[in-house]
Amino acid sequence: MSFNVFRHEGPAPDHLPLTKTQAARLASLTGLDAKSLHGVSVADIAGRHRWEIDPALLLFRRICGKVVKTDPATGVDYPVPFATVYAEDTDCSLLGYFPHGSPWGWFFPFWCEREVVAQTITDACGNFCVWVPEFEIEWILRFRRERICWLDLFRKPTIGAVLKSLIPDLGDPPPILDPNGPLYQKAEQILGTATVRALAGVGGADGFGKRQGARQALLGKPAFAANLPPTLPRQFRRRPHHMDHAAHAEAVRGTLANDLGLDASALGRLDPRHYCGPFLRCVDVYVPEWVPIFELPDISFRVTQDVNGDGAPDVIYDNGLFDVPWGVGPVSGVTLHASPIAISTTTCDAPVVPCGNVPSLEFVGLMPLVNPPGPAAPYVDPIAGFATRPNPPHPSGAIGGPALPPATAPYTGTLQIYGCADVAGASYYRLRYAYTAPGSATAMALTPFKGLTWPLYRVVGGNLQTHWPVSDSAGWYPVLPDSDNWFPGSMVLEWDTTAFANGLYTVQLEIADGAKNVIATSAHVGFTIDNAAPMVTYSAIWSLAADMSNPQPLPTDNCVVIKRGAVPADVYVQMTYSVTAGHLRSVQAGSGGCAAASLISPVSTTEHWHEDAGDNTFSGVATYRIPAGSPQGAYSFAIYADSRAFNPSGGDAGHLDDWNYDPVYRWTSPSFAAAVVNENP
Repeated sequence: MSFNVFRHEGPAPDHLPLTKTQAARLASLTGLDAKSLHGVSVADIAGRHRWEIDPALLLFRRICGKVVKTDPATGVDYPVPFATVYAEDTDCSLLGYFPHGSPWGWFFPFWCEREVVAQTITDACGNFCVWVPEFEIEWILRFRRERICWLDLFRKPTIGAVLKSLIPDLGDPPPILDPNGPLYQKAEQILGTATVRALAGVGGADGFGKRQGARQALLGKPAFAANLPPTLPRQFRRRPHHMDHAAHAEAVRGTLANDLGLDASALGRLDPRHYCGPFLRCVDVYVPEWVPIFELPDISFRVTQDVNGDGAPDVIYDNGLFDVPWGVGPVSGVTLHASPIAISTTTCDAPVVPCGNVPSLEFVGLMPLVNPPGPAAPYVDPIAGFATRPNPPHPSGAIGGPALPPATAPYTGTLQIYGCADVAGASYYRLRYAYTAPGSATAMALTPFKGLTWPLYRVVGGNLQTHWPVSDSAGWYPVLPDSDNWFPGSMVLEWDTTAFANGLYTVQLEIADGAKNVIATSAHVGFTIDNAAPMVTYSAIWSLAADMSNPQPLPTDNCVVIKRGAVPADVYVQMTYSVTAGHLRSVQAGSGGCAAASLISPVSTTEHWHEDAGDNTFSGVATYRIPAGSPQGAYSFAIYADSRAFNPSGGDAGHLDDWNYDPVYRWTSPSFAAAVVNENP
């Protein structure tokens, strides 16, 4: 995300009076009297103490981030617009919990003090920036640098950090994930299938000099959208029936205080139900299971929003500790996950739509529907309805082979359509489509989109207003003048394509006068929709012979035991599979389990990238060897197949690569397993 043009509102940061905490921190760094600094602005301090304070301490650093709300069904983060963000000086005492054998740590706050040092309002996309004095940051960093592990311990883990923690010598950035490799399987267990598959997808065809904006954006995302509960000892997790919560919490505090040699009153506010984490723990030094940490300084955030329109702000985020990934230079990696009551929008980073006095369709999501002049590559094929940059074919058929545009990428999910409807004489507009079913050459009659609605936002007099456009029975929507300042501007339709059949939709924008008489029509633009995952069928056999003689069936829908003899012999597994899709992107077959099975057939039998637009099926026969010396246990075999369909909303950061990238949105990954055991002598 970029915040280069984020405008600061309100008084200049260097004219705000220092809080008591700020004055104490600056005094500690400079030797000045804290009382003389309290209530004085940085600008005044710079004048009074020009040659007494390092000028660098009186500079400011911008901290930028985003407030989002996570859809519990899909895991997608949607931006929270026009919310008030408070940056707060925070001093907290914590109890660190580092379970033995776990790579994670958690923190239980038992005392905190906060003072507001800056505030701002998120923009229509949930973005915000605040200015923090450099001396604050120097105090926080110095406090952590003086203590072993603390500089990295209190950083919320990103996806990239989790990958590197799994295999420390991965390098930076981590290599592309192989869906059949051990790193993929480990990462999937922690980060989830959707996240890891998306990361593998955007890096599927990286080559020398290729831009990596989308992949870097994914690596930089928080690994955990919400706090995950710690694995506490049983006596701390389970409250005896004869105790109420207060009594149980008191017992927990007493036990911990006794173990740590603390006065129980010091932990008076400790509540086992309130925690933050997980965090990556230190592995280079010994870390006790429970560690008290006193008066740790930080900048935390609180967010409010008027969620019910009564004019009063409601708290939608207030559990932020260690939100800021402190480092050198501007900070732009802060993501605050608001509570379910927050008002969010499905659209972020809306494009700037250039409108004349003619109706037109200009963007789908953030991707232009109007192609640039040559020799630049086009964005879309408006007749066939494909995007021509994402997921291009590889004529070699190899996943890592060179790409040869144009692509034939259909669309999937919810599409935001932007266009120009606010033209002279227009009071109403509608979009109509002609549908062509897959495999057919005949389009059906023009049909209006109707019954669809979507949220628009604006702030009037400091209050958040929401508007949901509604069509009449013929699909006509009122034209909203650009001067009304609704966000996102120029959106003419938000289209949930999952409620429509797959196929080609040729869409046109019509505008009408006050009597709903059509006065102008835009050019047609096609959208090929494909929300289906590929279909996979497979079967398998096994043998103790390399030539697969005397094969035994290997049912893929049952738990199978393969006996390899009292004196273990090599086991050979042969998988025959077939994949078909409306718009196939790639196929990968592989093995996993307690040890790697060796592929003895050509790599071309286990992976494939579509070679051209018509390459939508793939079949293969892959043979694997499980060496006699491999351990007994479960061995798995899987097929990963994905579609080249994508969504241009910008949620996968494809716009950072100007849509020259390889995303994954629809996939399937069936698998089966067998137990390989030795027979008793």
